Amino acid sequence: MSNNRRISFDLPTDQDGTVIEVKVRYSDGKDGADRRGYWVNINPVKVEGVFRTVEAYSGVKVFIESANRFGAKKLATLASSVKHQTLTGHTDDRWPRIARQVASDKGLRITQWDGAKTPETLTL
Repeated sequence: MSNNRRISFDLPTDQDGTVIEVKVRYSDGKDGADRRGYWVNINPVKVEGVFRTVEAYSGVKVFIESANRFGAKKLATLASSVKHQTLTGHTDDRWPRIARQVASDKGLRITQWDGAKTPETLTL
């Protein structure tokens, strides 16, 4: 899902109808709650048809970069980087680690990386 100031993607979980949503977004800081710049939100989301429900205070919001104004190219670059790092799922990387923690806090397991080769199972 995307609009002009946010790009998001979902990570499947072991609970039907629940995903971990990863969203990269720009905030202009006008609401006073956020600093001006780019943020990543990682939240568990219940999906029922076309409706998506986010439980309040159930995820993580991380500031990644200051920006005085919105840039679509910058958002796309940051979102691509976050998505690549997240979908690759390396245990030492920041975004997969945070996503796993958010899922674990809600009793969920992300299934995105099931069947992936681990260093122990790789044969050279």
